[in-house]
Amino acid sequence: MGTPAVNCVTEWMMSLAKATTKGSGIPEHRLLVLPKEIEKISREEVIAVADRLFDEAVAALTTKAFVHVPKKQS
Repeated sequence: MGTPAVNCVTEWMMSLAKATTKGSGIPEHRLLVLPKEIEKISREEVIAVADRLFDEAVAALTTKAFVHVPKKQS
């Protein structure tokens, strides 16, 4: 089944991330959304974002919400 994975993307990159996962054949791949200007926020705000997303990240990595089965090549 592979290694569980989740990607963190900023709000600015969501459309590209969704298109990439869809184009790769895994449209249900889990994405965690970070604030669009994460590099401009304070250390305390970064910690708050991490605290907010921690449970979501753990759930994304430990649940079997989907199983990707590659298409057989002819």
